[in-house]
Amino acid sequence: MGGWVARNVTRSSDLDRVLALPRRTLTEADAEALVDEVTDVFITPLGRREGARLKPWQAAGIVDIANHRGGYLGYPVGIGKTLVALLAALVLEAKRPVLLTLAGLVKQTRDD
Repeated sequence: MGGWVARNVTRSSDLDRVLALPRRTLTEADAEALVDEVTDVFITPLGRREGARLKPWQAAGIVDIANHRGGYLGYPVGIGKTLVALLAALVLEAKRPVLLTLAGLVKQTRDD
């Protein structure tokens, strides 16, 4: 198993499982190529009229979640994590999805 592991980290089967998760390098062009196809799957009639479109990293995240039945998306502020989290529930056919957020971000999350 390759990859970087911090010193003083106790090896365990859980750590080995996480380190073995698939990783890939995705370019913005790769992500952009997914936008129209993924947007068409999830867009509402109102979104279509308004010209709504997923951001490239949102489309790529949704594809990863669908392909791997989950995922960790370490996206920075402004990428659109809230929408990805909500769409992930649809992609995964979750029966009782839960979205956890910091107390100070509840209003912003609702507004998003």
